[in-house]
Amino acid sequence: MAKVFPHSQRPVLEPYVSSEKETFTIWMKSLVCQTNGCTVFDSNGDIVYRIDNYDKKCSNKVYLMDLRGRVLVTIRRKRLQILGCWYGYRWDSDAKEEKPWFQVKQYGRLICTGSFACQVTVGFDKYWVVKLGSKQAFRIVNIAREVIAEVKQKQLSSGILMGEDVLTLVVEPHVDHSLIMAIVTVYGLINYKLPETFTIWMKSLVMQTNGCTVYNENGDVVYRVDNYDKKGRNKVYLMDLRGKVLFTILRRKLFLYRQWRGYRGDGLKLRNQKPYFQVKKTEIFQGNLSCRITVRSREAPESCHYKLEALAGKLAFKITNSNGEIVAEAKRKQSSSGVLLGDDVLTLVVEPHADHSFIIGLVTVYGLMHHKL
Repeated sequence: MAKVFPHSQRPVLEPYVSSEKETFTIWMKSLVCQTNGCTVFDSNGDIVYRIDNYDKKCSNKVYLMDLRGRVLVTIRRKRLQILGCWYGYRWDSDAKEEKPWFQVKQYGRLICTGSFACQVTVGFDKYWVVKLGSKQAFRIVNIAREVIAEVKQKQLSSGILMGEDVLTLVVEPHVDHSLIMAIVTVYGLINYKLPETFTIWMKSLVMQTNGCTVYNENGDVVYRVDNYDKKGRNKVYLMDLRGKVLFTILRRKLFLYRQWRGYRGDGLKLRNQKPYFQVKKTEIFQGNLSCRITVRSREAPESCHYKLEALAGKLAFKITNSNGEIVAEAKRKQSSSGVLLGDDVLTLVVEPHADHSFIIGLVTVYGLMHHKL
């Protein structure tokens, strides 16, 4: 006897969910004059998703669209201190109030989180983006550490690897492709971010007294230290342009070694507050100055260690992590015409995803060591 509803036992899936494993090819370019963005092809070679980012890399707002340009997800970046946080909104013309569909929180390079790059929250569910060996490769896992999607550099059947901007995405069954693509988009925005450059003038804007002033690439003041009394004082404040205290830096004397500790905020509760970072001079004699940096964070299960090393040239230095990778580097500023500026004007290059305020805090300590503040 024929069934009245022969297909009733088949699962009813959303348009972007499949009952089988799906493979996609991601080209990190837009088809609109090959501008910034990405284009996603299914296993048949048809375009299924696209992002056309017309202005610049690392935009604070991008749209994930289908082939016809219908917006599926709007991705917005919001800043939590220096680390980034992205919210994804499902496009709904009838929605009166926008509520984020998911949140992606970036882990900074100065936080010890192992291979985890991001935490993704979708309602009450949590996922993590786990970095793999190469720069482009990563996987997305759920709370049970089960892989729900994986991205790696595309390899042809002949074994030839394609360019770094051509990736293969494999999505497990019963997983929303549009959600995965939105997460891949956010990770792309994080991964392709460029280093930032700052100019440091070892003077305060307050009547050019002891201190330092930090400018971004646009020439705007972003950080300042105004030390009103004397050089080498035991307590200084790192502030933003408006005078909000970001770090309180205290100097401690320990036998022949000197230590500096940095506390978040203005230090009103220092008795009950643990230092965010500690800088210990490891060489006190003449020669190249070297410092050991210990960072503690609420988001890190244990402390991280970094090293500050002096380079050739006055006040030039670099900061490396435990793997020997350069996080930031400062040297004497050189104009576009090749002319070196004064000893008190530096160029600071900070690698992506590093906390700028933390790096400037270390610059402040380094200036105190050289009695420049």
